[in-house]
Amino acid sequence: MNIEEYSRNKDGEKYVENNFQLKEFACNDGSDYFKMDTDLYPCLQRFRDYVETGVYISSAYRNEEYNREVGGANGSYHTLGQAVDIPFDETFNYLHSPYDMARFFKTIKMPSIILYDWGIHIDTRPYDNYIKQVSGGYENIEIGKVYIPLYRVLKKGVERGEDIGILQFMLQRLGYDVHVTDYYDDATERAVYQYQANHGLGYDGQVYTETWNSLIG
Repeated sequence: MNIEEYSRNKDGEKYVENNFQLKEFACNDGSDYFKMDTDLYPCLQRFRDYVETGVYISSAYRNEEYNREVGGANGSYHTLGQAVDIPFDETFNYLHSPYDMARFFKTIKMPSIILYDWGIHIDTRPYDNYIKQVSGGYENIEIGKVYIPLYRVLKKGVERGEDIGILQFMLQRLGYDVHVTDYYDDATERAVYQYQANHGLGYDGQVYTETWNSLIG
């Protein structure tokens, strides 16, 4: 977790990652001050890259007054700058429901996901929390794995692809020294070797079903 503080007026037009501006995370009441956990930005960018279209953030930071106004929970992670709400959009590629959105964020190790009829809430609380809204409250749910194309072995020399980017992102979140480039470069091969060796897998620096299952499981 890494909380940064911002001014809508001074910082709003600045980009974080490739496709998101800071103003998208400001409080919906129009106030100037807001704060956000910067760990959310790369997760949102990976989602945007996966669905290959724009992603609307309906709610991110909320000050206490606005949170009460919209009926938010006391102690909401929105007030801490650790939460984002994303409505489902039928233009998303590969995803057909809010549940599919939840599956994607579960795959990239998002610790907390709340499933709604209209979309999802994600936050960076320090423990796993997978629930859905039901009549009268919430209940725990099992969230499966998103589809990641397994039609090819990932190794040095393969064509650039989104599957490589997802692999790099997951390794990066696990602490391996790799950047998300969508290319299977030397750093990615080294990180895969290290991951496979650390997890008792046959280590050859190549990624196919066994390594994917270990990463996603």
